[in-house]
Amino acid sequence: MIQRGLIALFLAAAVARGAELPPPHESFIVKLAPGLTAAAAAETFAQQGRTDPAGLDAVLRGWALSNVRPVFCRDGRIPRDPESFKRRGLDRYLVVGWEPGAAPRAQYILDQIAAQLRQAPGVEEVDQNAMLQGGMTPDDPEFPDQWHHFAIHSTSAWDYVTGTPDILIAVIDSGISPDNDDLDYDLISNYWDYVEDDADPQDEYGHGTHVAGIVGAQANNANKVAGLAWNCRILNCRVLDEYNTGSYYDIAAAIEDAADAGADILNLSLGGLGSFSVLSNACYYAYGLNCILAVCMMNEDNSDTYYPAGYGCVIAVGATDEDDARVTGGMWGSNYGPHIDVVAPGDGILSTWEDTTASWSGTSMATPMVSALAALLLQYWPDATNEFIKAWIEATAEDEVGDPAEDVPGFDEYMGNGRINYARAVSLAHVASTCTLAFAAAESPAPIALLKPYYWLRDAKLRATPAGRKLIADYYASTPGISAALRRDARLLVRLLKCVESYSALIRQLQAKPADTVVLPRPLWEESRAVAGELLPRLDPAVRDRVRPWVERGATDPAGLFQSLEIRAVVK
Repeated sequence: MIQRGLIALFLAAAVARGAELPPPHESFIVKLAPGLTAAAAAETFAQQGRTDPAGLDAVLRGWALSNVRPVFCRDGRIPRDPESFKRRGLDRYLVVGWEPGAAPRAQYILDQIAAQLRQAPGVEEVDQNAMLQGGMTPDDPEFPDQWHHFAIHSTSAWDYVTGTPDILIAVIDSGISPDNDDLDYDLISNYWDYVEDDADPQDEYGHGTHVAGIVGAQANNANKVAGLAWNCRILNCRVLDEYNTGSYYDIAAAIEDAADAGADILNLSLGGLGSFSVLSNACYYAYGLNCILAVCMMNEDNSDTYYPAGYGCVIAVGATDEDDARVTGGMWGSNYGPHIDVVAPGDGILSTWEDTTASWSGTSMATPMVSALAALLLQYWPDATNEFIKAWIEATAEDEVGDPAEDVPGFDEYMGNGRINYARAVSLAHVASTCTLAFAAAESPAPIALLKPYYWLRDAKLRATPAGRKLIADYYASTPGISAALRRDARLLVRLLKCVESYSALIRQLQAKPADTVVLPRPLWEESRAVAGELLPRLDPAVRDRVRPWVERGATDPAGLFQSLEIRAVVK
């Protein structure tokens, strides 16, 4: 009775006047069915830990959504026009979410929760909060016209990182204008003008200035537009002339020079039909120095291979429109082919140009979005290999968002691995780089909100049984070896983190009602087994020998495994 009273008191505090609402980018707006009211549901939840619609309760408990508030009149006031208020259903809107400070959830988790809420009895409709894409919205006046930010969810990524001067991005292009007040020239180094063969690489066409702005236009400065990684340094290398053309040897020389100068990322929004050895050797030289090369696919709306996009050492980038479809059938089209890696917005992209702004289109505009994403990821993993960063960008891209005739499940030659997603890429990088649990560990302590269910599982459940104590010992002894293996395989690490986030919710459910049977969704269990099976061969023999019995028993006798741990669970 004392424990239940404390829980009720805690929940009541969560909905009291002046309490904080759940984080806007990780909450859901739920409209209850006619006959129900948000105020009554929230009050009942605060007092008794439940709402009137029992089906809704199950979802709230399952995902630990303990912050339940009316959207309107949340302070208990009476609306000015009660009749209209009720007629429009404003009395039926709830906002539900986690408490402020809870660990971030990846987008696919939020999608899963929204789908379950929509199926709950007593619920008429569900929307993810409209601010889902923008935890940090800059005040740049032309930012709302930069549709690409909303398509790739960049503002959610900025809640974590915005770039750092420790990262150097070489913009190998037509130069950069010295006259645009939305570019921070303290972060831009003029390296060389390969066209004029001097040290003054000014832009005489506008292309390079536009590309540089997509990467690094200053954000939140109440001026013009917002770049994507605006705190990174830019190395200005001019290889394209006033007609937007350049020679192979100039481009090759710039690639080699930029790599030698310490550039982490080379943005190459250019291409030609021929593959000259001077260009390929320069690209592979830079790749050997761990440079990340982002290259555009070009704009002929065909499958011709342009270079350097055709080289295996680069990230080849196609372009999408506002509907997430490959740009095709108009004045231009995004090239496609088996060498494409990812796509990004490229149609009507607003960025810096000369001393103002302009909208340009092309795969040239999509490519710097990939360069900037790579820069944000390097902020988490400064020592990561270029291969790891490329794989991470591909593994966190959104698949099946475009035309179903082209964007089929998995890799395809039109959209590659999918359209890049800043929120997914950065939030999972945040978890991977800060979490010491989840098998995926790096060195720093994890956010307590993420680790809490695992600590409970360890201390309240596993330590109580001999099998559980052995599992704990094996886990801690194996973690360094598992972590080292995962840091070499970005795709496997992304898959594992998605599994871990799903299991966190199931552990919370078990924590709330330890006597209940936890139902493990079969797709989640099968994916976990697949990840474990792929991980085992990558481990050192000593670690593999310690981990294999648990993996094999989970595959052949899950019921017995859970029973030995005194956990009631079924897979279905």
